[in-house]
Amino acid sequence: MIHENCFLRKPVTSGRTSTLFDSTLDWSGRLCPVFRPVRTEGGGPARPPSAAPPNCSAGFLPTTSCSRLALLPHKDVAAAIETVRASSSPQPAVKLAFEFLVLTAARSGAVRLATWDEMDLAGRVWTVPARRMKAKREHRVPLCRRAEEILEAARVLGDDNRLVFPMRSGRPISASTLPKTLQYHRIAAVAHGFRSSFRDWAAEMTDHPREVIEAALAHVVQNKVEAAYARSDLFERRRLLMDDWSAYLAGEHRSGHPPRP
Repeated sequence: MIHENCFLRKPVTSGRTSTLFDSTLDWSGRLCPVFRPVRTEGGGPARPPSAAPPNCSAGFLPTTSCSRLALLPHKDVAAAIETVRASSSPQPAVKLAFEFLVLTAARSGAVRLATWDEMDLAGRVWTVPARRMKAKREHRVPLCRRAEEILEAARVLGDDNRLVFPMRSGRPISASTLPKTLQYHRIAAVAHGFRSSFRDWAAEMTDHPREVIEAALAHVVQNKVEAAYARSDLFERRRLLMDDWSAYLAGEHRSGHPPRP
């Protein structure tokens, strides 16, 4: 049984453990009906009420439907960046990685494991290899000026490490480090939630087309007919979008794409 306090103190670890436990029960049930777990009305494995985290129904994991702490409103993202940037962290690469993650709207794993051979500083492009992408296909990310400055700072810290954002030990930033950083600074969001903040900003505050926004998030087009025609990665249009996002976070408004009233 996972005690409710674990969900509060270590939400990432507890969520993963609970998900693994559920998967094990599901697989056991397929092999032998005796082990088939009892299901709640929502389809999830039933748990004793005491195992459910606060404010969540018994039998459900704490998801964004239970807790809205997963993301920040886009108007609060700049303040979160400034909070982390101004901190006296013993791991300066973590601060740089966090801001780079927000500016590029990239997934945590892509940023934490980024290497210098993926960076084309002259062309202002970061090419994430297919093996680190959720869709298992290469993704080109346009780099705004602030992202370039972060890479310049990371180069000084890296001491010839092939990783862009290594810890002082030389190892990659762990999956739990960014969540702990946000929790330490009382930023009510998870790292992945900043992709949603970016998506909300683009939809609410700009006139950039939906397909450009989705391409910036490396989302796969689900409709097969639409996907057949979407052969371009819309890179140059995505560059304008990411420059606008950077300007918004810096408190500026680009003349080409004024905010919506």
